[in-house]
Formats: sequence, C-alpha cells, structure tokens
Amino acid sequence: MKDMKITLLVFVLVGVLSSFAMEQNDWQAQWIGVSPPCMMLSTTSLKKQIPSNKTELMKSYPMKTKTIKSTLSCLLAPLFAILIGGMASAASDDAETVRDDASVKVAKAWFISLMQGHTAVTASLSEAPFSLDGKREIATMGELKKIYDQVVEKKGKRNLKVASTKVNLSTPEKVTVLITIEGDDETISVFVKPGDAFRVIGFRD
Repeated sequence: MKDMKITLLVFVLVGVLSSFAMEQNDWQAQWIGVSPPCMMLSTTSLKKQIPSNKTELMKSYPMKTKTIKSTLSCLLAPLFAILIGGMASAASDDAETVRDDASVKVAKAWFISLMQGHTAVTASLSEAPFSLDGKREIATMGELKKIYDQVVEKKGKRNLKVASTKVNLSTPEKVTVLITIEGDDETISVFVKPGDAFRVIGFRD
C-alpha cells in the first residue's frame, strides 16, 4: 500500500511537470508568433493573443513565466513533502518488519531449546532481569539458569513443536511473540528485547 501511494505521487509529479512544460512551450510559441500544434487558431485569434508591440510581448513573456514557476513551486512543495514523508514511513515499516522477524526467530529458538532440555542454549538466548510468568522477576542469569535446569528436571525433555507464531505487540523496547504449541490449544507469550542481540526477557503462559 505504501509503495502504491509513492508511485501515485510520482505520477502526479510527472503530470504537473508535463503541464508546466506544455504551458511554457505554448508561450514560447506565442513569443515567436507561431501557434502550437495542439491549438488550431485562426489568424484573427492569433492576432488577439499576440501583442502587436514586440517590446510588450517580450515584457509579458517573462512575467507569465515567473507566474508559472511560482505556481509550480506552490504545487510541488507539498507533493515533495508527502513523497518524503511516505518514504520515511515505508522505511519505518521495513525496520519494524525486520525487528518482528528477528524476535519471532529468537522466541521460537528459546522455546524449543527449553523444551528439549538444552538449558545452556536457552540461557544464551535470555537476559536478566527476567519476568517469570508475570509473577516473579529473576535478577541474575545464574539464578535464571538454575530455574531452567529445575524445569527440565521436573518435567523432563519434551518434544513439543511450535504450531504457529504471531507478533502481538511490537515496540522498539519490547516485542511480544505468541507461540501456539502443536496439538494443544495452549499459547504462551514470550517477551523479546530488540537490540544488537535480541534476547528473551520473560514469558507468560
């Protein structure tokens, strides 16, 4: 949709420039006393449009050109502003897409590694402070690693698979990824912190 808007603006811009070129050519034709091809004027009509005095003609042409340029500037200024704004918006959307994709990959890898009992990998994808089920905050990575080990020891290694992932909320500070488990209606929320290295900072089931 963004690309379509930008393309439309470019077409409008080209149309305005084309209109300006046609009008300028028209006045140039009148200045030398020739009717442009797109206007079939009679001799009488041509005499009415072209000043009889050449000095008057030379004065009127620059004034008309100045008016056209002024009008063109007024038309192009907002168009350029909209075009630049659209490009900035598109760039922002692209950055959000990259952020969301990276967050989904990290959340999925974090979940699978924990289910398979690879707690060292799970810890490497995590960052403290860590919000545990929205009820408890783990302050250090050492404490968080122990909790991961306890989860695997208690529930064992599980071959759970991810059925689907979905970004529920995305900001530059935190991305919430919803993970649905295959063969189960259960969905957990994994909170990812974007940055140079994306890390999981909490979850809630």
